[in-house]
Amino acid sequence: MARPSAPRPRAFGSGISAAPVVFLSYSHADAGVALTFREALANSGLEVTVDVDHLQPGEDIAEFGREAVRQADATICLVSTISLKSAWVMFEAMTTLQQEQADGETRLITCATDQSVLDSAFGLEITRAIDGRLEALNALITEYLTKQLDFNDLSIERSRWMRMRAGFGDVLDRARNSLTLILTPDNLRESAERIADHVRARRGQPASRQDPRDIRTRADELRQHLYEAKTDDALDRLLDFVREFSDRPEHVRQATLVSHSLRRIDQAVKDGQLKFGAAEKLRQPQIRDLLILIDDIEIRPQLPVAS
Repeated sequence: MARPSAPRPRAFGSGISAAPVVFLSYSHADAGVALTFREALANSGLEVTVDVDHLQPGEDIAEFGREAVRQADATICLVSTISLKSAWVMFEAMTTLQQEQADGETRLITCATDQSVLDSAFGLEITRAIDGRLEALNALITEYLTKQLDFNDLSIERSRWMRMRAGFGDVLDRARNSLTLILTPDNLRESAERIADHVRARRGQPASRQDPRDIRTRADELRQHLYEAKTDDALDRLLDFVREFSDRPEHVRQATLVSHSLRRIDQAVKDGQLKFGAAEKLRQPQIRDLLILIDDIEIRPQLPVAS
């Protein structure tokens, strides 16, 4: 059986999500931790905006950051000795603080990969890094002027670093004077659930409940059965998966209707009432609907609250 094409992910900024939305800001030097944390946040019921998924080729990075901050319920800033020397991470954190002043809601949540960023001397380390970059830019601008070259891009970058120098203290104050979660490989899921419960509570939604079983493993197993045309095996497990990992009645209804339809098609083939080729044409749209349903639940699980 040919593998149906995967559904496209939800486009950034395409509409209002029923799940809380968080923007994950990080330095690419911390990508390993950040992208693993992204999965933990998604599995805790949050919709995660992140550059690798949502920043489009050719899109302005600063505008992407502003829009991501504006649309999110919270910005999760992954701070480290590297990320706080990144102009873009600092820009996104400072933009979030400005958004807080505009709407009066706390939006910036800081998580750290180690304790060193909370040390009092770290501010001096950031200042030295910023001043070093500014000196390099000033030297380049002088050389461009000497050679009568356009230095507009350098001027824009210099302005960004100047704003960073003026505002990074506010970001450090937030990290030091609020609860900054220290992320370790062992506590990523627990930290994600804690953040998810906090953001959901601010939305007036009940706390999420993370099922101890691995939702990704269950989803992959279902997909594999469907790809291998093991329809009975897939359908035997489908309803349990939907009921355990979704609180939306329409998901259960859709899974039930598609399951009944596929079983009727299989029975018609066994009874000789339908040829294999014709049956496949009927199965393909149904299988695709199931794959989309499984993907939707895996990406945005809305787990029922434990009774």
